[in-house]
Amino acid sequence: MSALSLEGVAYRAGRTDILQGVDLHVRDGEWHALIGPNGAGKSTVFDVISGRYRPMSGRVVFDGHNVSGLPPHAIRRRGLSRAFQMSSLFDGMSVAENLRIATLGAAQEHGGSDTLWQRLSTRVDLAGEAARLLDAIGLTAQRDSCAAALPYAQRRLLELGIAFAGGPSFVLLDEPTAGMTRDEARHTIEMLRVLARGKTLLIVEHDMSVVFELAHRISVISQGLVIASGTPDEIRGNEHVHRVYAGAFDDEPARAYAGDAALPMYKQANEVVRADLRASSSESGGSQELPR
Repeated sequence: MSALSLEGVAYRAGRTDILQGVDLHVRDGEWHALIGPNGAGKSTVFDVISGRYRPMSGRVVFDGHNVSGLPPHAIRRRGLSRAFQMSSLFDGMSVAENLRIATLGAAQEHGGSDTLWQRLSTRVDLAGEAARLLDAIGLTAQRDSCAAALPYAQRRLLELGIAFAGGPSFVLLDEPTAGMTRDEARHTIEMLRVLARGKTLLIVEHDMSVVFELAHRISVISQGLVIASGTPDEIRGNEHVHRVYAGAFDDEPARAYAGDAALPMYKQANEVVRADLRASSSESGGSQELPR
């Protein structure tokens, strides 16, 4: 059963078609990666799902309900959360206060007219939820620290904690390991395994080693269309994917997560891309720099 479905979703910015009929299905409980070249439409897919943009046509179905056009806060209260690539923390507040506010904001209210203070007095133990999240992301020792004082990797962990506050069933993760060292990325992946246990994830990530480490299934988007979906092994073996996504299987990220034993597979994938580029260059009579 699909937890989330995009059915023929199109979106245009001015005269530019960003999404051109995207069909995407994320199964309940799976960790699904969305990959593609820069400008392929990945962030716009997230913006449409989370309610930031309204699709021009098609529909977004979450948990059996058409949520196309709903505002972001309404979608969040249905159980779909988003962790942004760019920081959205309250820098002047403590780590624990950021998590309490996120938990409060995620509260699902049936009447819709309650004030902030009514919610504060009637909702679950906000301090207890914050303590649980602090432990899950490994920031208990920094609970009273100002968010602005956290180093980059810890800020990203706090962002993850905020995305999972209030117990969403589905989380959109936008490049969760971007800008991190290998050790920081490994640590973040381990934190994700704890935070996301039993939840459904849709992940945008440029580091293919992270993608193949986490994803149960992968979809590839190019020029506003999903061109392939399948298991990691199926995507690895899809030559069309390699042609449109040159450089996706670089040697160094592969070694970082999959180990040296996996390198021949990644090198073979790169050779497929290189061969296509050489053939294209020969046919055109020109020269073309090949990816390293």
